[in-house]
Amino acid sequence: TYSIADIATYPWIARHEWQGIDLARFPEVQRWSKAMTARPAVRRGMEIPQ
Repeated sequence: TYSIADIATYPWIARHEWQGIDLARFPEVQRWSKAMTARPAVRRGMEIPQ
C-alpha cells in the first residue's frame, strides 16, 4: 500500500540525482524509491505531457 505521504514525497526523491544525492547511502529510501518507481500509476503520473 501507499499513502498521500508517498505520493507527495516521491517527486522530490525521484530527482535525487539532480540534487547530487546518492541514495546508496540511504538503503531504505532507495528501496522505497525503487518500489514506488515500479508502480504503473506513479510512472504515468511522472510523465511530462507532449
